[in-house]
Amino acid sequence: MRRPQGPVTLEQSYAECRRLNREFGTTYYWATYALPRIKRHHVHALYGFCRFADEIVDDPAFGTTDERARALSAFGDRFFADLDEGRSEDLVLKAVIHTIRAFDLDPDLFVRFMRSMTMDLTVGSYETYDDLMTYVGWLRQPSSGR
Repeated sequence: MRRPQGPVTLEQSYAECRRLNREFGTTYYWATYALPRIKRHHVHALYGFCRFADEIVDDPAFGTTDERARALSAFGDRFFADLDEGRSEDLVLKAVIHTIRAFDLDPDLFVRFMRSMTMDLTVGSYETYDDLMTYVGWLRQPSSGR
């Protein structure tokens, strides 16, 4: 990931999320033009968050499954710590935290998403429909913290 010199501005963070959206999610990127301009950057931020987590899971450059699990866990820990603090200096997370606060998004949505990403590392199929619904985040698991 590219890193700017010095502190990360909110504009740089949203620009990086927009770049990730345009580069990796072309259809989603162009679909944002159906939204009011004032909301597009928020969609880019959420996409950037999801894309970055998914890259950790899928990109062999992050190492073995165990190494990718540790990298994903570290990314999640950094994200939730920044979310608790209400701000971030991470190039992607700064915009994500801003979007979450702007729309008062439920942090549990991100807990469930990170659980799904973790499952992607080792689970290849689901025995029951409820297992699948847990994976897609529609069924909540008992909370054991983040």
